[in-house]
Amino acid sequence: MDNHHKGAQTSSSSSCMNWKYDVFVSFHGEDTRNTFTDHLFGALERRSFVAFRDDIKLRKGENISTELLQAIEGSNILIVVFSKNYASSTWCLQELAKIADCIEVPGQTVLPIFYDVTPSEVRKQTENYGKAFLEHEQRFKQHLQMVQSWREDLARVANLSGWDISNRPQYGEIGKIVNEVTRLLDHKLLTPPDDIVGMQSRVEELEKLLLLDSIDDVRVVGICGMGGIGKSTLATSLYCRISGQFDASCFIDELFGDYGPIEAQKQILGQTLNEGIMQLYNPVMTTNLMRTRLRHKKVLIVLDNVDVKQLDKLAIKREWLGAGSRMIIISRDEHILIEYEVDKVYKVQLLDSEDAHQLFCRKAFKCNYITRDYMELTGEVLTYAKGLPLAIKVLGSFLFGRDVCEWRSALVRLRENPEKDIMDVLRISYDALRDTEKEIFLDISCFFHGKLSSYVEDLLDIRGFYPKIGLRVLVEKSLIIIDQNGFIIMHDLLQELGRSIVREVSPKEPRKWSRLWDYEDLHNVTLQNMAAENLEAIIIIRRDDPETTMKADALSKMNHLKLLILKGVNFSGRLNHLSSELQYLSWEKYPFPCLPPSFRPDKLVELILKHSSIKQLWEGSKLLHNLRGMDLSNSKNLIKMPELREAPNLEWLDLKGCIKLSQINQLLEKPKDEEHVERLEMNQQQATSSLYKVLTLPFEFMYSGRREDSIGLLLPDLPHFSCLRHLDLSFCNLRQVPDVIGWLHALEDLNLGGNNFISLPPSIKELSKLRVLNLEHCKDLRYFPELPSRTQGWVGRRPHAGLYIFNCPKLRVIEHCYDVVFSWMIQILKVHMRSPFCKGRIQVVIPGAQIPMWFNKQNMGGSISLDPSPTISSWIGVACCVEFVVRDSPTNLEDERGFLHFCYGFNMKNQVGNFTLVPIHIEKDLTVESDHLLLLFLTQKEFRDYVKYLVPKGTNDLDGLKFSAEISRPQGEVKKCGYRWVFKEDLEQLNLQMMYSGNTSTRRHKFITDD
Repeated sequence: MDNHHKGAQTSSSSSCMNWKYDVFVSFHGEDTRNTFTDHLFGALERRSFVAFRDDIKLRKGENISTELLQAIEGSNILIVVFSKNYASSTWCLQELAKIADCIEVPGQTVLPIFYDVTPSEVRKQTENYGKAFLEHEQRFKQHLQMVQSWREDLARVANLSGWDISNRPQYGEIGKIVNEVTRLLDHKLLTPPDDIVGMQSRVEELEKLLLLDSIDDVRVVGICGMGGIGKSTLATSLYCRISGQFDASCFIDELFGDYGPIEAQKQILGQTLNEGIMQLYNPVMTTNLMRTRLRHKKVLIVLDNVDVKQLDKLAIKREWLGAGSRMIIISRDEHILIEYEVDKVYKVQLLDSEDAHQLFCRKAFKCNYITRDYMELTGEVLTYAKGLPLAIKVLGSFLFGRDVCEWRSALVRLRENPEKDIMDVLRISYDALRDTEKEIFLDISCFFHGKLSSYVEDLLDIRGFYPKIGLRVLVEKSLIIIDQNGFIIMHDLLQELGRSIVREVSPKEPRKWSRLWDYEDLHNVTLQNMAAENLEAIIIIRRDDPETTMKADALSKMNHLKLLILKGVNFSGRLNHLSSELQYLSWEKYPFPCLPPSFRPDKLVELILKHSSIKQLWEGSKLLHNLRGMDLSNSKNLIKMPELREAPNLEWLDLKGCIKLSQINQLLEKPKDEEHVERLEMNQQQATSSLYKVLTLPFEFMYSGRREDSIGLLLPDLPHFSCLRHLDLSFCNLRQVPDVIGWLHALEDLNLGGNNFISLPPSIKELSKLRVLNLEHCKDLRYFPELPSRTQGWVGRRPHAGLYIFNCPKLRVIEHCYDVVFSWMIQILKVHMRSPFCKGRIQVVIPGAQIPMWFNKQNMGGSISLDPSPTISSWIGVACCVEFVVRDSPTNLEDERGFLHFCYGFNMKNQVGNFTLVPIHIEKDLTVESDHLLLLFLTQKEFRDYVKYLVPKGTNDLDGLKFSAEISRPQGEVKKCGYRWVFKEDLEQLNLQMMYSGNTSTRRHKFITDD
């Protein structure tokens, strides 16, 4: 198009006008009737446009007929074909005058075409056009004002945006003209309804994914999202916007509907080839026809609401489509789109608050604002709908014209009985799930919305629901989201759908449901004290202690209960029976002295009775082949543990705070398969309940003797623990670590903090897989050992290494300590950077009062801004350093977790990213105030993952990004921060002297502490 001048005026209000004709063409008959104009009419007819064709019989006399004037007024698009003799015809000029009047008419569009004349000749009225007007002035001397008006009208139309087709192939130019007419008419006639909001930006985003400017390839884009989120509406809006750019297009909103794949194929052929529904009944014939007839056309195909079986049967492949073709596939299931190998998937998001507000107002009030009395109630409705367009439309339409009292009544009813029109749409996705996936969906809707996915996976795995694949399927079907922090998010209306499905078996009788999640429902069930044969899962978690007390005997009548989690629920009476189907039992403050004698725990996987009143679980031995974990922590009345010989798969046992436990000798016997028990936590406490020791072993091993003797029985057996990976002997009052610790060749984590030894044995060097060593609060430690050499990179779910030398006031020969520490770090990095899984971090805490000059960017205080990250290939990561001090203070009391709240992370302006807690503890009797350094290294991949949500454009754009460290409590101070971008050559050149090059000569004397 010739875009030198301003284009014709158009208006979206054209959708309100019933045009009689799509197109009116004004032309000079002798110049173009049997050539260009005839071809143009033919092309418009092939696109099924209704074009007014001026019959020569209508031309009688000098003046234009009334019928022609009406045809111009009733046409949506007005095309003027300027040819050499156009201005010589008074008939054409009268048409042109009427067309010029329509330029400002809302909805009408005027398009000039310069056939065998130049735009300049027409606009400036020179050559043939100049001669024609001179003749008109001579002819109409008494009406010169009319001629002048024709001149002005000609100039107005000629200055509009149009086509200069002189000396150009007519076929190609006609194609462009018809495409533009198609685009304009589709945009006008197929404009979405007025109640669609928030669509423009989404359409533009989706259009970008189609890469419409790329005309040589075929591109397929998928649209997915939960039911009612507006997938079809978005696709329809895009279809209206771009379909005119294709030779043919079709939109199949229900792929098969009431028919089979042959009918669907015929619909596609009919719409794209403009030949109506063909008489084809053989699938091979229809498939062959699609392959042969579509390959030469640039087509747009939209398939809405499809599943994988439908796509297979439809048998349409991208290689069958002509160059420049585009296909859009819409589905609730992202996996279908991935399986079809779409180029991009567009995930439709919920409406933001502004768009949701606007859409609701249009439906509920038929305007763009809320009536004063309805402000609060509107907020409640929008909170309920949570940005789902379907819900907003349905509820808005239902509430239109109703008074405030009726609104309140409707909202109360909604909470008890969700709107059927909404639930029916949402339930389509649920009905398409497999049985185990349905169970997962119901569990999440009843119990696990907003819970950490790893926790949910563990419970679903115990339930036998195959959570790895099940959760993935729910994500693909847009039924849940797992956010960046690993939490499972389900839309409130989907949650309500799941709960309504559970309730539908008997809405007024909770004892007949499969799941209970509401405190009042459980209370009603216990009051009825009747059999609850369908009940499989109960999770009730309350933060405050209820005033009411439930009857425990009702639990005895739930014979098929498999999952029971109770917290903040009071029970009284007697518990005579528990379901032997139980797989997971967690009951905080269990009020009875033992479990029911009839209880058979052979299916039990985890037993958690924290803060219970239990004295003994049961008498004798019971089959516990499925038991993996037991937590009886802080059960202060527990005096005897059961025999655990029948628990060969026990992985962890927590007896923290069980101060009366005495008969534990049987636990000294190793179970039949000791490799299955990976973790044991026990805090034996004196009468003062002060922390005694924490022990973590690969199988159960406890000792109730005196503190100072504990190591005597503990360590001789260490050589037998050939698979031990995690060993925690912190605060065990160890005065010496025996040399046999070096025999634990599989050891990765070793915590020896809070003990009284002076040095570590040389055999520590034999721990070649060691990646974490904690020596915090070893106040008698004087000599730092040589650390083991690394031969392997990081593996596992936590690819990081750590060394913690915190509050070791007697440590001597700090120079040697630094040499060992830095050499160990560099060695780990060199080994790890050779591995294909180059992601991880190293964090070290050591004594120190000055950040090494090697960290070439430094700043006072707790944060420092980062420069743009390097782009060269040798960049491997970033190193950071923090100088901090912890002061002795009355407020320096350890909290429940025992952690010094010292953390680091990255933030961007007002955005706070993920912060990492440094795992060092603080004691109540901390008496030494000294400076320490945190040394941190993040690989390039680790750094990118850390900041990807803060810098969505990538690490090349770090404007405003800061590294920060803070000590929130106890009393402490971050004095200084520094960082350095690290390259491969740094690892080859780095040594202790280079690290401190430029620092003061008194550095080494700052850290050496004499006796």
